[in-house]
Amino acid sequence: MSAEGLPQARTVVLRKADRTSARLEIHTNLFSPKVAELKATPVAALHVWDSGSRLQIRLQADVVIAHGDDVADAWSRVPEPSRTAYSCSAVPGSLIPESLAYESTPDAAAFAVVHLYIRSMDLLHLGSQHRRAQFVRDSDWVGRWVAP
Repeated sequence: MSAEGLPQARTVVLRKADRTSARLEIHTNLFSPKVAELKATPVAALHVWDSGSRLQIRLQADVVIAHGDDVADAWSRVPEPSRTAYSCSAVPGSLIPESLAYESTPDAAAFAVVHLYIRSMDLLHLGSQHRRAQFVRDSDWVGRWVAP
């Protein structure tokens, strides 16, 4: 939710997934509004569409934000050309002078990793016969079929 209480949707790039811990990883700028929003309310919903398998996936996740020394290894794997995307010293989305539109120096201090720990999944297969399943993770995954 934004400061105004409005829902916010973001396009993110999945950087890593760990099946055992049900953890996803995305990268962002530590000073972005999404980080502030996730710190205030550390839960997220993701929607994924896999056109090849005709699968719609909705995920609910708990969020942990890491930065600084905790993400040094992740920062080392970010390709040089991509590092500027996480390094703007101004808050992403804030107005800046036109002269600074394309200037950014890589800065590991502005880099953050958002860890998403999946707690539930809703999967809808849009094949010739639609099928839908829901899974909830407590100590282990429990699933059930539901009407599409």
